[in-house]
Amino acid sequence: MTRTKQIVAGCVILYECDISIGANLATYADDLDMLVVIDNSASRDAAIVAAVSAHANAEYVFNGANLGIAAALNMAVDWARARGADFLLTMDQDSSFDDVPFHAFRDRVLSLPFVEDLAIAAPSFLIEDTMATTVVDSHTVITSGSILSLANQARIGSFDERLFIDEVDHDYCLRAHDFGLRVVTLPDVRLEHRLGQSRTVSVLGKTVRWNVHAPIRHYYMVRNGLYMASKHGRRHFRYSAGRLASLGKTIAAALLLAPQRGERFGMVVHGMRDYLRMRMGPRGNAVYSRSASSKHQPDRDRSDA
Repeated sequence: MTRTKQIVAGCVILYECDISIGANLATYADDLDMLVVIDNSASRDAAIVAAVSAHANAEYVFNGANLGIAAALNMAVDWARARGADFLLTMDQDSSFDDVPFHAFRDRVLSLPFVEDLAIAAPSFLIEDTMATTVVDSHTVITSGSILSLANQARIGSFDERLFIDEVDHDYCLRAHDFGLRVVTLPDVRLEHRLGQSRTVSVLGKTVRWNVHAPIRHYYMVRNGLYMASKHGRRHFRYSAGRLASLGKTIAAALLLAPQRGERFGMVVHGMRDYLRMRMGPRGNAVYSRSASSKHQPDRDRSDA
């Protein structure tokens, strides 16, 4: 007998979560068939465990160490596929569906006429001013708030754990294009997503606004940006060139306008050096692989236990 209902799982990746996750979970958890919350924090937070336990379809997985975004996403993919899911919603700890109900986004994605060729479908962001309702083909999207097809994920392959954080989602999208799959945005479905601390300054009479990240992020932005350009430059030259130019502007703004300039400059230099040495994975580790992360056995808590 052919199964007609599409099973949609969800995952949330946590790292040293400093917000009340319960309110965000409430905007989508109950509209999923199942949900896994993967915690990359160093210590378990009882409040987070309680928030997850409030949803009967949810499971909490505690890694006890920062395995990175890519490894956590791969864990979520394996978890969902093992439970028979067809699609996977991927969320960050600071994202929520406040403008349009998640079930409306879910139903639209599942009803797309090209769903069999879909790699990933994403919402836009609340800060984006758009009235468009037509599905837009995108070169890349971010994973937060997106729904990916697990059938086509098997073709695309795992998220690249060498990246650890930064560019993980863009790498996945570019590989999807290599298989002729669709990466789309639904502009009228908007996600609340926090992209770091925003600052605005006046430079030569012009207002400049950018997101201020922790200095360590500049290490990953530089190293992974260079890695992505070398990995995808031949097949996606315009994208790679544009990303490098954007990266240059971001780093320049951070070094000229942000606090802790000396520390940020050190991270930029370190990122360039490690790219040249092909030292990937988490900063400070010369070698990082899926097998290495699997040595750390996560703790699992069923919400209905």
